This record gives sequence, C-alpha cells and structure tokens, in this order.
Amino acid sequence: MKKQRRKGFTLIELIVVVVIIGILAAIAVPYVSGYTSKAELAAEESTVKAIISAYTLAAIDQHNGDLSAVTAAELKKIVGVDVVLKNGNNVNDTQPYGYSYTESSKTLKIYVYRKSDKQVHETTRIY
Repeated sequence: MKKQRRKGFTLIELIVVVVIIGILAAIAVPYVSGYTSKAELAAEESTVKAIISAYTLAAIDQHNGDLSAVTAAELKKIVGVDVVLKNGNNVNDTQPYGYSYTESSKTLKIYVYRKSDKQVHETTRIY
C-alpha cells in the first residue's frame, strides 16, 4: 500500500505561526508609535520655522520692514496654515497655531497647541 502525501498544515503548525506573528507585532507596535510622535513633533517644528520665516518675509516684502503690520491672513497665504493673532486662549485643537508680536521688545511669539499633551507651547524670536 502506498502512503498518501499530506497536503496543507496541521493545526499546531498554524498556531505556532500565529503566535510568532503576535510576538513580532507586540514588539513592533511600540516602536511605530514612537516614530509617529517624533514625526508629529518634527512637522510642528517645521511649521513653526515656516511661520517665523513667513512673518519676516511679509514684514520686509509687504510692509517695508514694519514687523507690527503683518497680519494672520498674510501668514496663511505664505505658509498655507491657519495662524491666529493670539489674544488670550484662542489657540486650541481646532486652531493649533497662533502668534503675537510685541513692538517694544521686538519679540515674536509663536504658540502651538499640541494634541499629544493638550497644552499650548511657545516659541520666541527676538528681532
């Protein structure tokens, strides 16, 4: 009598493969989530730098160097991101970027609402 060839995998073999995939996924998920938060932070930093550059460009190009004359609409046109003039707590998860300029100290402040910690963070540029 001839032996029949076995076709397919046994249940044990399938369970072992599923367990191995589960272990690899458990190891990989924390690394991927760490990269996601780093990428969000890098994108935020890039946007802040773009807003500062756009503010300077708008002041020089459109207002003969008058930093106090730059508007939020001009920043949005240059950067492509909604930026509000901060006059209180108007930077939030729906409006994450804001700015203020103080003429006396020549200080530009960029405010960013971070969804990860639900707080407003500030970057200062002195001209």
